[in-house]
Amino acid sequence: MPAIGKDRKLPDNTTLSETLKQRLSFLALPLQAGGNDSVGVSKVSGKSFAIGTNDKHLQTLNFQFTESSCLVSMIIDSVRSDFSFGSGKWITGETNHFGPNLLRLAKAHFTGLQPAKVAGSYGWKDGNTLELVLRYIESPHTETITCKFDEKNISVGFHYSTEPDNEQPEIKGVVRN
Repeated sequence: MPAIGKDRKLPDNTTLSETLKQRLSFLALPLQAGGNDSVGVSKVSGKSFAIGTNDKHLQTLNFQFTESSCLVSMIIDSVRSDFSFGSGKWITGETNHFGPNLLRLAKAHFTGLQPAKVAGSYGWKDGNTLELVLRYIESPHTETITCKFDEKNISVGFHYSTEPDNEQPEIKGVVRN
């Protein structure tokens, strides 16, 4: 094809190849700020929270911490979704939970699609505030869930990368066990 070029390979450019390899080796998703606060973990781990009526149809939240991870189970519209979040690392997984996207109002926009690939990381802002970041790997979108704990209560806030200036109202709940 004369418009594209000749039918031969370009010569190797070791300098540019090495520069590209070096740049690619440093690419990474930034981890969630904050640490693994043992005080916060001890207050929340193993707890289940009943969530009050809300427009997201979130019914319960459960938290289970290990040394460097947090398993969060959510029941939304009677469907359970489990997410793993890492402390100082990303934990990958899959979910059928609909994440933030620009086509959420389109009719049947997720029909027939495979589960979404996700990566989760968490950090404690302070002894009472847990921030969970869920990145949808095959999309540019992120869901950030902020959980504030006060004695036997929880306030949950959702922030979506698709709506950067839209503050969602906090959802309230109470500990079950």
